[in-house]
Amino acid sequence: MAGLCAAAHARALGATPVVYEKGTRAGGSMLLSSCVIWRFREWDDFRAECPTGDERLQRTVWEQLDDGITWLESLGAPVVKHETGNPRTIGKRCGPRGLAETLVRAAGDVRIGETTDEPAILATGGFQGNPRLVAEHIHPGGRVRLRANPWSAGDGLRYALDRGAHLSD
Repeated sequence: MAGLCAAAHARALGATPVVYEKGTRAGGSMLLSSCVIWRFREWDDFRAECPTGDERLQRTVWEQLDDGITWLESLGAPVVKHETGNPRTIGKRCGPRGLAETLVRAAGDVRIGETTDEPAILATGGFQGNPRLVAEHIHPGGRVRLRANPWSAGDGLRYALDRGAHLSD
């Protein structure tokens, strides 16, 4: 979803992005999710639940998520519920397939089953499909059930680290 959103926004600003999706379909793990896009209602709740996260990044998400949801709706994202069902959170639930289709249309050039050696924006999808990386980076480590698409295998993480990126909490 992040890569498609970045490409859709870049296209709206006049760029001509190309999305390279190594999997067999666009939408990544979003298509396997309940597609609830949410944030905590209260900032202090967010920090209490995620105290070691990057506070500046968390603040940005917390302050701008509502506008992001409005932007998705303006693209035609199919909202199926206008609340999360959790009194501590605020957000909306979209239809995953419809949201993916909306973002693909807005992104423009999406190439399925392809990769590139020189991404300008790296939307990695995570590494939960790679048992070795899961054991190394998720503590206390060990096996976890894959709850994502199988293409989230850490390629993007390795790409970024090989070029000087650093891990954060």
